[in-house]
Amino acid sequence: MRSYGRSSRFVALLFPATHGEALEMLGPIKVGREFRYSLSCSVADSEMLADVTARGKMVFEGACVSCHGWTGESAISPFATLTGAWAVNEPAATNVAQIVISGTKRHAPSGVISMSAFGNVYSGAEIAAVANYLTARFGSKGSQITARDVAELRKQTAQ
Repeated sequence: MRSYGRSSRFVALLFPATHGEALEMLGPIKVGREFRYSLSCSVADSEMLADVTARGKMVFEGACVSCHGWTGESAISPFATLTGAWAVNEPAATNVAQIVISGTKRHAPSGVISMSAFGNVYSGAEIAAVANYLTARFGSKGSQITARDVAELRKQTAQ
């Protein structure tokens, strides 16, 4: 199989084995604000790209939007606002993934503000998808963190 760089690696890790043949058709197309993943013009390939985006959006809608808000502006706490946050503007999305995996606890004048850990709830592919979705939606540039990268972060967190 030909390699088309990090984008194909990202898609391959989100869709291991089951979509391997379709990955041979990767090439650049514009997604959102930048060129990221790409597929040939076939309907099946377009659906695969939509699946990558949909997976991140689905996780966000199911687990994140109630606290972080659909627009990224939290009604619960300014600490939960994503829009303009450093983490969603980090190109590697490492911080976002680590927070999703391990949660966070912050002491504020009004008390303790926490975010639950989702590392035991979602797969590496789902965490990578939501991290990439968040950086693309609320950051200045979308990231391309992979399920393999998330697995490495899980190892680091466990130490």
